[in-house]
Amino acid sequence: MIRRKEIYITQPILRNNRELFRKKHLFERTRADTLKEAKGKLSFKIVSLDKLQTIKEKIIKKKYFDKVLECIIVLTVTLVFIILTTSVIIQEKGKRKELKEMERVAYMKLNIPKYRFYIDDGNKWLREGHYKNARYQFRKALELFPENELAKEKLNIANFKSKNR
Repeated sequence: MIRRKEIYITQPILRNNRELFRKKHLFERTRADTLKEAKGKLSFKIVSLDKLQTIKEKIIKKKYFDKVLECIIVLTVTLVFIILTTSVIIQEKGKRKELKEMERVAYMKLNIPKYRFYIDDGNKWLREGHYKNARYQFRKALELFPENELAKEKLNIANFKSKNR
């Protein structure tokens, strides 16, 4: 077994790491918050316990006010978002209703003459006694308007008369 000697070099590696982790600021800091930035000259004030208590209460009140303000802002933003989305949804529903109504009117304009022809022709065949032809015409009328009671009634009459013939 050959033993290798392991060399521990800590200084250069640490120096390199320190250089990698150093902060690269584009702008200089203007506030001196730390001792190093203040160049060793920090001024401390000696304050009584009552004064510290009032400062603590002020800080707590400010934090509470900030939280309340943040909640109000979030609620107003969400409320505005909800109002806008509901108004858009309502407008879309109105447009869809208008579109459906326009399609229904166009369908009616296109198919009412055909429907009248099928009903009139079925009535003519029913008077002449040709019940198969009458049933065919009434079925065609029902294909155009399935909920129409007149076409259903005429078809039932034609079916009844053809069975009793």
